Amino acid sequence: MLELALARNALTSDRADRSREAGITLLEVVLSLMIAAAVIISAVMFFVNARGGASANDAIRQVQSISSAVSSLYGTRADFDGLTTENAIAAGIFPDSMVSGTRVINGWGGDVTVETNSTDSTSFDLTFEGVPGDACIRLVSSTGSGNSIRSIKVGASSVSLPASPADAAAACDEDDNDITWTLQ
Repeated sequence: MLELALARNALTSDRADRSREAGITLLEVVLSLMIAAAVIISAVMFFVNARGGASANDAIRQVQSISSAVSSLYGTRADFDGLTTENAIAAGIFPDSMVSGTRVINGWGGDVTVETNSTDSTSFDLTFEGVPGDACIRLVSSTGSGNSIRSIKVGASSVSLPASPADAAAACDEDDNDITWTLQ
């Protein structure tokens, strides 16, 4: 009888040891999944940040390209009378990747317009709508100097030239900013 009790205790002890081992294995699986999730989240965040920086760099090049193309098209004239987004599309001012039918779209899905300045026909306005805050700061501070830029507005706020990152950050305080460059 004593042997039978000892055998039962040994069997019960073996089962308890196995269930503890299974619990440790489950804990290891959960920890592994948590580590994998952290790695995936970090990779996604890195990709999103890198993509945002690339979009801002593309927009900087687009502003410079559009400005040069408009100035070249109107180079022999004393003013920019008659400049509209539609005319600029017809003249091939915008990169093809930005044009969608009769609209011009920036990298964030906002409209891009170009037109004769309403108060001074010797200048023209280039507007990028719907620019995120971090990209707005990069755009304004990177394009906020040069002989052809007369002024920069973010929404209704004028930015002093040359635009410093601090000035740009103060103006780009929204998640969705409209930037207007007045160029000559």
